Amino acid sequence: MERKTREVLDTLAKTLTTPIEETRALPPAAYTSEEVLDLEKEHIFRKEWLCIGREEQVAKPGDYLARDLVGEPVVVVRDAKGELHAFSNVCRHRYMQLVEGQGSTDKFVCPYHGWTYQLDGALAGAPHMNESRIFERRNCHLPEFRVETWLGFVLVNFDPDAAPLGPQHEAAAERLASLRLGEMRMVATIDEVWDGNWKLGVENGSENYHVPRLHAPTFGSWIDLGVTESELYDGREVGSWLFSDMQMDHVSEEAPEFAELIGRAAAGMPEPDAGRFTGYNLHPALIMDSFPGNCVWSVWLPIDATHTRQFGGVLVHPSEIEAGGDAFCAEHQAWTDKLNAEDYEATWRLQGGLRSRYSDPGPLSYAEGCVYYLQRFLAERLT
Repeated sequence: MERKTREVLDTLAKTLTTPIEETRALPPAAYTSEEVLDLEKEHIFRKEWLCIGREEQVAKPGDYLARDLVGEPVVVVRDAKGELHAFSNVCRHRYMQLVEGQGSTDKFVCPYHGWTYQLDGALAGAPHMNESRIFERRNCHLPEFRVETWLGFVLVNFDPDAAPLGPQHEAAAERLASLRLGEMRMVATIDEVWDGNWKLGVENGSENYHVPRLHAPTFGSWIDLGVTESELYDGREVGSWLFSDMQMDHVSEEAPEFAELIGRAAAGMPEPDAGRFTGYNLHPALIMDSFPGNCVWSVWLPIDATHTRQFGGVLVHPSEIEAGGDAFCAEHQAWTDKLNAEDYEATWRLQGGLRSRYSDPGPLSYAEGCVYYLQRFLAERLT
């Protein structure tokens, strides 16, 4: 093991016994080392629940969604009975990926040699294989992974022995109930490759300390940093919370239509949820940032140590989409693109700063509590 990797692990281990007031950012190698990433792949991404998308993307029989989940091609599909499956998206013949992106089909046909699979993963046909003495149809079922839905999200786990997702986050689901995330639908989408380590994206997305400066052109004045709280989920490192009071006078002045959307949703919500920003971070890589009536969700998955696949979207209630029409969706997409560009600039500039020989980890602020909780999660899994 490299010396820098050992330094990262030692730093993480200390986080478990150190309060946030005495905690620093992680060493640069945590964001640049392929050896550290290999440990994260083995102990985190192959064992934790990873979000692949939303239920509405696979709502009807035959609907599928394919993504690369940290080097593993996966396709989620709803079969003819309406049941959801997660399969390896690799043909059992000679490694061709079966489908790309999102669509609908009654069967998967390999674009290379035409091997065909049913929506339950069973091999249905393999042309010109009669002469093979070792071909056995029953051994060519697509490998299947565990899949669960939670508040409208679809998550996959490669570990057959992992604890079910739902019970781990049951208290979070109850606390988020007033936001009605499960009923929401996407009004804007995100799918990009970022220059930067995956943890930089997650850390940035899970704290509001940066909002007044970085997001000044979009919503920098909408959050009251003086009334910001973060807390560990249910005393365990599976997730964390971020709460901030909203500055509705600024929202009304800068984005009156968005303020009206918030007002309509907040009218049916209890306090304090009706008057605040609520963030829930489902470790390792799913973040839900919500105002009443609106949720920006994002997932960060590593490609390599310094590049990340980031995808997600914006959720609102279906009634808002129906009332607003195409113009409403276009406005949300434009705002989302602008917001995401701000976060991306921060990420690639952070990654560039990590290359400096003078980069030393600085102390964390109280407003970076969820960064601290992410460190504790990493410590539990890696040390």
